[in-house]
Amino acid sequence: MLFGIVRILFWFIVFILAIILLKKSKCTRKRIYTLVLFLCIVLCSVSSLFPVENLFITFNSPQDVFNYTCSGKIEDIIYGNHSCMVIYSTGKSSYSHSIMPKSADGYKIPSEFSVKNISTKMDNYASFDVYNVLDTCDFYVLGLTVVNGQEVDIVDSNNREVSKLIDIVGDTDINHVLFFSFVDDLTDEYFILINGEKYQSLTT
Repeated sequence: MLFGIVRILFWFIVFILAIILLKKSKCTRKRIYTLVLFLCIVLCSVSSLFPVENLFITFNSPQDVFNYTCSGKIEDIIYGNHSCMVIYSTGKSSYSHSIMPKSADGYKIPSEFSVKNISTKMDNYASFDVYNVLDTCDFYVLGLTVVNGQEVDIVDSNNREVSKLIDIVGDTDINHVLFFSFVDDLTDEYFILINGEKYQSLTT
């Protein structure tokens, strides 16, 4: 993951240069060196929240952003109007996601403030997270449920099939299902049907 490596290398170089300058100024207090190291570590963490690359780099595809910022295997990509959501695996039965803003020229690195989690809800055997991309009407629903049997039918109130990944638990009939969907301008009337069971009011 180049995103993290670039930051570590940059602030390590800054730390070395700061130490060299301090030694030239004949400052030999170890407390000052410790403070400089601490500041570099803090700034390295803060720089991850504000990707400065977005000021001068635009990526051609979500795959390019993923290869720069994440590690794992892309399982699916859901495209919105002004963004996309990448679902990827980080190990066996372990998944994560990245919601990437889109500009007029291509895709940007997501920051901690480019996407907002507007709702987290658990209902019966399903849990839901709803995300909104800043300054857009792009919404994404990401959920997890447990079902018995191989048949898993998930559709939404727009009569669109909801994407899903299914993990079979051992030799049982129990399946863990990760499901995800893009919703344009989400309203309170939006709902999801999982094997005929209705899950509504995802935003409240």
